[in-house]
Amino acid sequence: MKITPYHIIGGSSVLALIVLLLYFYQTSPKVTDIPPEPVKVEVVDETPEPSAEEEAPVDEAEASLETEMGITLARVRPDGTAVIAGNAPEGSTVNIYNDGLLIGSTTVSGSDEWVIIPEQPLPAGAHLLTLEIIGPDGTRTIGAMALAVEIPANGSDTPLVALVPYTDEVTTQAKVLQAPEALEPAEDTVVSTSTESAENIVSSDADQASNDPVVMPRLTIRSVQALNPGLMSVSGRAEGGSSIHISVNGMAAEPARADDKSLYAVTLPIDGSASSFKLLGVLKNDAGDDIASASITLSRGQVEQSMGSNTLIVVQKGDALWRIAYKTYGQGIRYIDIYRQNQTAINNPDLIYPDQVFVVPNS
Repeated sequence: MKITPYHIIGGSSVLALIVLLLYFYQTSPKVTDIPPEPVKVEVVDETPEPSAEEEAPVDEAEASLETEMGITLARVRPDGTAVIAGNAPEGSTVNIYNDGLLIGSTTVSGSDEWVIIPEQPLPAGAHLLTLEIIGPDGTRTIGAMALAVEIPANGSDTPLVALVPYTDEVTTQAKVLQAPEALEPAEDTVVSTSTESAENIVSSDADQASNDPVVMPRLTIRSVQALNPGLMSVSGRAEGGSSIHISVNGMAAEPARADDKSLYAVTLPIDGSASSFKLLGVLKNDAGDDIASASITLSRGQVEQSMGSNTLIVVQKGDALWRIAYKTYGQGIRYIDIYRQNQTAINNPDLIYPDQVFVVPNS
């Protein structure tokens, strides 16, 4: 066969291609059927470790025991029959006493709820129903709240029933659970949301004194009583001053000084025919400068109500009906008397406000 130049060129190309393939085969990385090992990725939990307090289990029953134990509902009919209900730990014995006399008892079921219906109706008059809880371990607990009940003698009017503080430790406000229609607050009544409301008890009169060496000047008008159409008695608290000057419609009393308990009382003449009575109190220092003041305006009707057997009490910051009754009568449950006497002024017995004026029976 005749070898042409084309054959030589073709053979050279094939030989070059073979050499090139052999080069790539020897220099390329070896490939096997073993899959590559997976890459391990560590996931770091950035959630902070719970503290020792958080890790400790919380006994919910124990945590809420103080708030759950007690009376939650009470209904009393005009004939004195009553239904009282509440909460207590399972297995406890619940006793209800009327002025120290046992009137009902029950054992708490698995629902932690109890109901007692006294066998005998309550007689007409005022009653204080107290609660005793005997736990499964025999521990006796006196209910922090008691029931103040007032049953009218006519046998037809709805009794007044209120849940009131009974022990010294309780800070809960008294609450009316049932009242005659004449005492029920109107549903459309708008109650002020003032931060000065006595619903949020900031401090009592005894707490107002500062612990600092410097006493801030302060003057209040606490109680007012018309002794007769031409003479009025005014009392209150004065702190941090020297002399107290009280006047009514410009007619002034003799300057007074507070006693060692920061209390003062004065009598002064008034014009009994006036349509309104503006009381002004000024506290002065030793130099005669005015350092504190207080004022309030009373209507003629209010002043007339205070003559004889009543006193007008001016609500102060931190007051509650229960506290006023306790200071006035020595019995907190007597707040019912104040409530009934001032039903047109008290929309809600749990909400009273500074500078409100209540008629407090002296009897």
